This record gives sequence, structure tokens and C-alpha cells, in this order.
Amino acid sequence: MPPAATTEERFVCEEPDCGRSYSRSRALRRHLTQSHGYPPSEKTAKNRKKVAVPDTDGTPAARVRAHLAELTTPLREELTTIDKQIEGLSNEIEAFKAAKGREIKELREMKKQIERTLRGLSGKPASNIMKRTAASAGTGNRFDQQAKLEAVERYLTSHADGLTEGFTAAEVHRWMAEEGTYIAMAPDKVRDAINVLHERGVVRADRITRGGGQSFVLIGGSNGEVT
Repeated sequence: MPPAATTEERFVCEEPDCGRSYSRSRALRRHLTQSHGYPPSEKTAKNRKKVAVPDTDGTPAARVRAHLAELTTPLREELTTIDKQIEGLSNEIEAFKAAKGREIKELREMKKQIERTLRGLSGKPASNIMKRTAASAGTGNRFDQQAKLEAVERYLTSHADGLTEGFTAAEVHRWMAEEGTYIAMAPDKVRDAINVLHERGVVRADRITRGGGQSFVLIGGSNGEVT
């Protein structure tokens, strides 16, 4: 079979007065075999032997069956090629989906970390604190809670000069306990009080400490009472 010329990725028949062009070399070979009498490729010849019906009796029906088997061989080859292409594309799609799935998972983890950081920087809403304490405390405890809130605020304002670098709830609880002149409070009560002061604008969330705690700075005074 003579070599085929290629023009702009087209396979052109070089037979005189023909010039037919095809996008695939296999199509050109089929054209040369069927239109110009070239022998088929070795693979095509083998496939035709597999599917050809022997013309044992030489009848017209037998010849027709043999001819049909010969005509369908290129289509069977094309079908095999298409199946391989579909399988390859399916594998590529599965690999793409797996990669994007991992990417989505990483982005969701990053989102959770940022949300946790933002919650820590903004502090807990005082309304949630009040709802939690009101559900477990009676009317008398509200006065006790107000007293603890005032004690924490009094400590912060009286020690403002020494708190310019910021402070955490745990540090304030320790300092108040060491000083011993303020009402006894559990660490979580000090934290709740500081969060209330944060919502009122008395303190401002500053940064997250190395241990994961929230650091605050004192910026103003109280503007109301807890109810």
C-alpha cells in the first residue's frame, strides 16, 4: 500500500483522479481496499477470516452471506475502537471526580478552621450566655451573676494600666483569686462575664493565644445592667 499524504491532519488518497481525503488513516485504507483494489491490512484479513461464511455450495445465498460478513468487518473494528475510547474516557472522569472530591474535602476543613477562628475573635454572644444561665438559675442567682459581672469589670478598670498587652479569662480568674479582694468565682463565670463586657463594648477581642484561648483588651466602660 503506498504511503498516504497528510494535509492539515487529513489522509489523502494519492491515486490519480481521486484525491479523496479522510480524517483517519483507517478510513483511507478502507477506501483504497474497496475503491482501488488494494489488499486489506493483515488485521482486517484475519478478522474477515473469522467472520466469513464459507461458500461451500457456491449458491447465491452463500455468496451474499460471505459478502455481508466482509462488509461488516470494518464496522466491527470501529465498534471495538469506540468501546476502548468510552472506557478510557470513563476512567478519566472517575479520576477527575476523585481528585475534586479530595479538593472539596480540604476546602471544607479550611472553612471550619476559619469559622472557629472567627467565633473566637468575636467572642460568644451575651444573649446565649444569659439564656444558658437563666435556664439553670432562679431570680436570686441573677443578682449573684450581676455582682460577679461588676466584680470582673471593677477589676479590669482598676488594673487597666497593667492590661495594655491584653488578657485572657483564665488569667483574670487567677489574678482575682490571688488578690483575694473580690467575690469568689469559677473560671467559667469569669469567662461569661468577659464575654458580656465584650458585647457591651467594654473589652475588645484581640487575638488567639498560642494555647488556643481568646485574648482581650480593655477599651471602654459598661453601658447597662444584665437582666
